[in-house]
Amino acid sequence: RVQSSPRQDSLEMQVIRITEKLERLDKKLNNEKAKLIAKRHKIRAEICRMKEGQSKRFLLDYYIECKSWQVIFKEYGYISIESAYRLKCRALKDFDKISKKSDKTS
Repeated sequence: RVQSSPRQDSLEMQVIRITEKLERLDKKLNNEKAKLIAKRHKIRAEICRMKEGQSKRFLLDYYIECKSWQVIFKEYGYISIESAYRLKCRALKDFDKISKKSDKTS
C-alpha cells in the first residue's frame, strides 16, 4: 500500500536534515581527530629529542602510550606514589626545557 501525504514528506525532509547534520558532525569530528593526531606526532617528536632516561620513558609511556599509573608503578618498580609523582614533575620540567630550547631556535 502506497500513501502520499504531507506528513510523510515532512518526515522524509526531517530525516534528510538529520542525516545531513550527522554528516557535518562526522566531518567535523574527523577534522578534529586529524588535528589531534598531528599534535600527538609533534609532541612525540619533541619528547624523542630528550636525552635517554626515565623522564623521556615516563612521558612516552604516560602521555603517548596512555599507560595507567598502575602499569607504570609495576614496570618502574615503584613502591610509593610520591616517587612516581616526583618523576612526573621532573619529566615535565625536563620536557619544558627542551620545548623552550626549540622555541628559541624556531
